[in-house]
Amino acid sequence: MIKAFSEIKAARLLADIEQKFGLFQLRVYGYSPWRLIRFPVGVALQNLAFQVPRLSKIALFCSCVRSLCNLLWLPRARYVVKSFSSALRLRSAIGYEDIYFEDLLQSLSGGLRMYSLNAGGYEGRKASWRGPQVDVTLVLVVGSLMARLFPVRSENHIFEQISRAIAGYLPEGEFPPARIRRMFSSFWWQSKLYCWILRRIGVSTVLVADTGERALLKAARNLNCHFVELQHGVFTPSHPDSIPYAETIDASDVGLLLPDLIATYGRYWVGIHSPTLLGRAGRVMSVGASFMERLRLKKKESVGERNFQLLVTTQGLARTELIKVLREFLEVCAVPVDLTIKLHPTYDVSLEPYLEVFGQDDRVKVISGRDNPHTYSLLLGADLHLSISSTCHYDSIGLMIPTVVLALPSYEIVINLVQAGEACLVHNGSELAKVVALKAWKELNPDMANKYYRPGFVSNILELIKQE
Repeated sequence: MIKAFSEIKAARLLADIEQKFGLFQLRVYGYSPWRLIRFPVGVALQNLAFQVPRLSKIALFCSCVRSLCNLLWLPRARYVVKSFSSALRLRSAIGYEDIYFEDLLQSLSGGLRMYSLNAGGYEGRKASWRGPQVDVTLVLVVGSLMARLFPVRSENHIFEQISRAIAGYLPEGEFPPARIRRMFSSFWWQSKLYCWILRRIGVSTVLVADTGERALLKAARNLNCHFVELQHGVFTPSHPDSIPYAETIDASDVGLLLPDLIATYGRYWVGIHSPTLLGRAGRVMSVGASFMERLRLKKKESVGERNFQLLVTTQGLARTELIKVLREFLEVCAVPVDLTIKLHPTYDVSLEPYLEVFGQDDRVKVISGRDNPHTYSLLLGADLHLSISSTCHYDSIGLMIPTVVLALPSYEIVINLVQAGEACLVHNGSELAKVVALKAWKELNPDMANKYYRPGFVSNILELIKQE
């Protein structure tokens, strides 16, 4: 039986394997295949039960047709942001705002929004920003197709060597040489397409909302574009896409596919990354977050007498255990409470497991991750937030709303909040009921909030846009 590791232990194991087998030194066409698969290997080591629903064939086909039309008539732009269909979450009077880049796009002219289809349920949403937008889903599909039809044929021994190095730590057949070659080949073909796109656009700066945009990074480097990677979620030094410092690797090595800068939410994140490869190179800085700026402008509405408002945000992890804790909480809670369960938009899409248990309880409301009200609106109206290891813990503190960490698998990722006294830790429903009854949390203040989310996102990010 293959052992499941915590994120911290998985990170240590990855570093040990890298040093033992020299994985970063193994190159194909000058680039590191290990860099491309490090994240999925790290996730596999943790054995996290994420289940990403498959995109419907109709939605994917429609997206590819739109993508083809967009790519035939590419506009010129000064800078590009790369986002996702699922980023359109905050509803406005004229459409949906991009949670990563809305403030930047609205404030600085010359931008182009690239995006790809990454989750179902967002296909019909129109962006509130009316500037040029390009669907690049076709790039991903064509890259995957070309990887199967015309894979990289040389350097087979490199893929075999990497596969052997990690085989003993993963389920049999998890990362065979053929899969690693296919992943590298897809990256290679995608980078060629992105290079053509960026050259047509004439862009000088590329900003991305996720750590996985390796093909776009390579294309940007080929064209001497400044490449900035925004923090996405809980990004600790133990994250599989955070590269630890080692004497055998160099942050200036193009083959490692490292961004020019990682733009984090706040000074806390810069501090914890100071020992990492990019942190030691001075390539991690804080800029804040577009969505947090907008939420902070919305004042929490004053309300009269009401039940205690508890918001639970799910992650698709430990669903059965989470439901058990919530059921116990409702059985023993002596405080009048309204419990809202907001599902994760990608990893927890089925209402049924929750409705089966809580469907007849008038105190409980279960809301799909893709439906309104969105998570941030619910946060603004909550008295207390609960999750396991979600970015929403930090979002809550950023909005000065108390948050509780539930001690279920992966909770160690956010244990720092508990250790700092900025979040409560509970192990069961009875403990949660006591926290609610006694209001047993530390009062949050603006300095705590700004530690995780620096104010002034637009002015901070403007400094990173490459001048002509």
